[in-house]
Amino acid sequence: MKEKEMIKKAEVILKDVLYEIQNISISKTQISPKISPFFTPDLSLEIIFNNKRKTIIIETKSVGEPRYIRSTVQQIATNLNKIENAYGIIAAPYISERTGEICKEANIGYIDLSGNCFISFDTIYIKKENYKTIYSEKRELKSLFSKKTSRLLRVLLNNSEKTYTQLSLSKESNVSIGLTNRAVKKLYSLEYIDFDQNKKISLKNPTRLLDIWQENYSYKDNNVQGFYSSMRSEQFESRLINYMSPNKQDLYALTLFSGATLIEPFVRSNQTFFYFSGNYESLKNEVEIKPVSSGANIVVLDPYDDGVFYGTQNIQRRNVVSTIQLYLDLYNYKGRGREQAEYLRERAINF
Repeated sequence: MKEKEMIKKAEVILKDVLYEIQNISISKTQISPKISPFFTPDLSLEIIFNNKRKTIIIETKSVGEPRYIRSTVQQIATNLNKIENAYGIIAAPYISERTGEICKEANIGYIDLSGNCFISFDTIYIKKENYKTIYSEKRELKSLFSKKTSRLLRVLLNNSEKTYTQLSLSKESNVSIGLTNRAVKKLYSLEYIDFDQNKKISLKNPTRLLDIWQENYSYKDNNVQGFYSSMRSEQFESRLINYMSPNKQDLYALTLFSGATLIEPFVRSNQTFFYFSGNYESLKNEVEIKPVSSGANIVVLDPYDDGVFYGTQNIQRRNVVSTIQLYLDLYNYKGRGREQAEYLRERAINF
């Protein structure tokens, strides 16, 4: 979107929002007002309410990601002191939750082109959210949570204290250097990672990154199949271990409540859950499980990507997915999955 178009749209939306307030009027509008030799915002509105005058300074940005917004927020906050009774607002096509938090922390308002906004000064308080996003930011990647890029996230979150070069991160996650470079740029712009003086990548905000991922992930992303076995859970798991030992080309790892039981048990289950990548016909015959449409006590997840096996742990002779993967699988699982996930995060993840 061209700059002039962006400014005009922001002006229209902001005025519509302000006119919803009784006894408010807009007495003056200026494009690119000269505030100081070093600061010329895109727009200013002079409003009158309760017989008081207020100057609203609006700065528009074509990208609403945190790293691009933070410096603008600081610039507005610094220059507001040069204007009597003024309030600052950031306008962008899309304002993320984190960007909104940055604005609020600096007592700056925001508005996006879908109508989502936060404006708070004097006795005025306006908050609109959850409007369907009709403008999206141009993204270098379709999603940070696609099959390949999620491998990078697993490496970073499972080794949150480590630092990586782009090459070492690429090799560790088994992702091409090109895709790694694009993902790193995106993560940096969203302020999830940072670079040290040696240009090594470090995880900056693991808590927020994991929160975002949990919202965009479900164990149902995998192909979930139900089976029945006449064996008890421990007996079946022993049978599974014996089958897998000579079959090195196949992969398996316990997950959901079966994995949690071995790490930080909180919720009991009479089912066995595990990922499996390999020869399904051989597995079914050798461990004696039968497909069922209901009443399954064995649940097998055919992984949407083998990245789910990254960081697999061996506990009591059993393969268990990484604690991060276990948390993601549990969080949106029916029943008491979220309770177990939150307990696991508190006790074993610690961020």
